[in-house]
Order: sequence, then C-alpha cells, then structure tokens
Amino acid sequence: MALTADQYTQNTEGSEFHYLNPNVKIVSVYQPDFAGNNGASGNEDELVKVLEAKNPIHEKYCKLWGDWYNWYAGENIGDYIHRHHRERLEIWKKRKERAYYYNYTGAIVDLIAAFIYSKTVVRSFFKQNEQLAQQEHVEKNEFWTDCDLKGTSIDEFMQKANVFSQIFGFIDIVEDMPKSPEEIVNEQQRLDANIRPYLYHVIPMNAVNWEVDDKGEFLWYRWCKKVDKQENPFSLKPQAIIHRYYTWTRNAWYIHEVKQVPKERKKIAYLVDSGIHNLGMVPVVRFYGKRDMLNENIGKSFVEPIGKINVGIANYVSLLEEEISSKVFNILALEDPNAMSDSETSDVAASGVEIGNNNALLWSGQHPPFYLAPATDPGRFIIEWIDKSTEEIYKLATLWTDTGIRESRSGVSYSYEFNRTNAMLADKAQLMEEGEIQVHKIYCRWSGEEWLGTIDYPDSYDVEVLEQELLIVTQAKNAVRSPTFKRELEKRIARKVLSHSTTDVIETIM
Repeated sequence: MALTADQYTQNTEGSEFHYLNPNVKIVSVYQPDFAGNNGASGNEDELVKVLEAKNPIHEKYCKLWGDWYNWYAGENIGDYIHRHHRERLEIWKKRKERAYYYNYTGAIVDLIAAFIYSKTVVRSFFKQNEQLAQQEHVEKNEFWTDCDLKGTSIDEFMQKANVFSQIFGFIDIVEDMPKSPEEIVNEQQRLDANIRPYLYHVIPMNAVNWEVDDKGEFLWYRWCKKVDKQENPFSLKPQAIIHRYYTWTRNAWYIHEVKQVPKERKKIAYLVDSGIHNLGMVPVVRFYGKRDMLNENIGKSFVEPIGKINVGIANYVSLLEEEISSKVFNILALEDPNAMSDSETSDVAASGVEIGNNNALLWSGQHPPFYLAPATDPGRFIIEWIDKSTEEIYKLATLWTDTGIRESRSGVSYSYEFNRTNAMLADKAQLMEEGEIQVHKIYCRWSGEEWLGTIDYPDSYDVEVLEQELLIVTQAKNAVRSPTFKRELEKRIARKVLSHSTTDVIETIM
C-alpha cells in the first residue's frame, strides 16, 4: 500500500523526522558501523586491503570472463591465434595482424535472446488486488517503459541481461534509488519528483567481492568501477588513478574511493558517502544463464564451449589464409641457361632468363618448361574441418536444425532436435522469470508495499502453424471437460496471436 504523509517515524539517532517509506533518505544522519573514514580499525592501509580484496570466484574466473566476452564480441582475436611449432616468429606476427573471426558465437547468443523476448512477457504488480491494480498503470508502467532512468524498456534491459548471463554464466542487477535533492515528506511528492527504483547491470569483472548466507542470499555485495571522467574540458585529465567501490549491506550502503598517485606506491582510501536503506536485504539480484551443479554462486557460461570451437575455426581460417597467400601463384620451372652450353661465353648463357620476380625455378636437365602447382590437399582438409566445427557449434547450441546447417534425416530426428531447442529456450526463459520476480519484489520493498503480482514468461517457443494449433485446441476443449484446462489453452493461443501487444492488453485478456 502507498503510504500517506502522516506515516513517518522519529529517527532515534538524530532529531530529524524521516519519511517511513525506506526508499527515500531525506538527510543522512547515519554513521557507518564498520566502514568509516578510517576503516574499521582506524588503519587506512587495512581499509585499502579490505576494499581491494577479491572473492575467490572472481580471482579464479576473471581472466576467463574476459576471454568469453571477446569470443562473443569478436574482439582481440589476434590474442587467440596460436603459433605453429614450425612457424617463424615474424610470419606468426603478420598472420595475427591479418586474422579475422567468423562470429558464430555472438550471432547465436543474440539469436537466443531475441527468441526469448520475441513473445510477450506478462507482468503485474498487484494482480490479486483490483484497487491497486488500477493504480499500477501510473507509476509502475513508467518502470516498465524506463527501468534504468535512461529510457530503456524492461524488455530491452532484460534481453541485454540475458545476453550477459549467457556470456558469463550470470549477471548481477542492482536495484537502486536516486538520492533526493530536497526533503520528501509524502508519497505524492515522491511521485512528482520521479524518485523511484531503477536498475543497472554489474558485469562479473566489476563484482569484486560478496558473501552469502546458508540460503544463498547476499549478506553484503561490493562492486567497483574506475573513475576517469574529465569534468572540466579546459583542464588536463587528473593523473591519479581512482577506483570507486560501492558496498551494499542488508541495511546500509557505502561509497569508498581508493586513490593512487602515479610513481607513488601508497594508496589512499576514504569514504565518499554512506546511508541507510533498511530494506532488510541486499538489493542485488543475480540472474543465471544456466545453473552450475556444484557452485550455486555462479552459472555455466553458454559461450565457453562454443566459443572455444569458434576460436579454433579462427585459427584454421588463419592457417588456410596463410597457405593461400604463400602458395597461390604457380611457379615456372625451366632449365638453367648456364647449364645449356659448355661455353661460358654462349649468348644464351650470357643473356640469362628473366621471367619475373621470384617466380622462376632453374635447374639443369632436358625437360621443357612447366608450372609447379601447390598441393591442394591441406587446404581441402582444413575446409572440411571448418565445416565440421561449425556443425558442432550449432549442435552444442541446440540450434542445428533451426539454422539450415544440415537437414534432418527423418521427421523423428527433426522433432527431437526441435524439442531440444524449445526446451533450451524455455529453460532460459524460466531463469529470467525467476530473476524478474525478485526484481519486482525489491521494487515493492523500496516503495513500502507488498508484491502481489505475477511475472509470466512463455513456457514454449514452438513454431507450430497457428491454424494447426487452433484445430488442436478446439479438439482438446471438446474432449476435456475441465474449465481450467480450457482457459489455459485459450491463454496459450492468445499469447501467440497477440505476441506483440502491450503488457496491459495481455494482462486484461488473461
């Protein structure tokens, strides 16, 4: 429920009144309980060490996360071109400069994310309360159309989150609240000032440290970014290296900066800002691309297995390109004119033979001139292996039959491959649905409300012809007498027919 202007409480640590709704911090009177200006023990060096400490998962996977992103984006490919053991160093370096990348990995990841959000996701804040449901179309629709205060719709934002989760195995989404420039005393004033929760991504490389409880929920969470903006266009960029650390606990937040001046080994840490939120939880949701069976804190990267093969293809292509560039021209072979006469003053021997630059091979013999053509077997073998590797990428991605790589041999085989693809998409959609539920619950916590709504991603991504499915639904409704069964079939058809309709329309129909 929205709070009224009379619902406030006296802050026991200060003399100011605070709006009870915990999403608004009017004036910060909170003193950090364990991370003040000089750190927990008054030792500045210790605070630097605490802030820069890395979670074991971060230390283990940080380099791999960078590789996986490069394989998705097709960046820094030269770093993954291997040197052949019989290859000269200068040849290898030139081959790295010429390297290019057939980016199957990025195309597949983007295709899967587009599939998942090609159908309508039904969202509601207060489905079980009609009075509140009527109010949600004012403020809550603003969240769905602009969830990051940058004009990004929630579908677009979540689709990007899905891409990140497939690359790294997981992606963290922080649900923050902007600070108010003036004192907020009631809910209407908050609405007028557009002070509401908003979202932003934190990629794993920036999520430096965290801790979870026995339930797997965050006890605290810290992420970092480098501060390198040049605010004044008429002054030189500061030479000092500054990293800003954002720390969330279940009831408070802190912003620290660690500064290092070039040519000086000592680092300085200081508290920039802090405050309380009293949510009783860390407002960070971890979205997974695929659950890891052994470690619940990370997910399985979708890019890792197919990206390795894609890098292998880049190496095969590079070798083939080198083979072509070094042997594409035929070599003319003819007898050495110096061996054609016993006389050193022979006119033929004296004049010599000049066919071209580095394209004639001379030898002594009695055969007429002929061309030496390079062998094609190595190139053919490489091309066949590239084709095989490409097939394996799509098979691992369970998109084999849907991309035209190879036709299935039978209807049973096609059905099997299609069902695998559909199940893969449905599983990823389910994980996104679970994450979004947590996002909406935190939104309502910020607003002092109880979440009574629903998040419903499609359960199937099949491509059956609509007329065929309508026939199946009609026959099933005649055969089964359950009203609930009939309504669920109708909902399934409605989602397909109106896949591009707004959430409001779909929710009304549901």
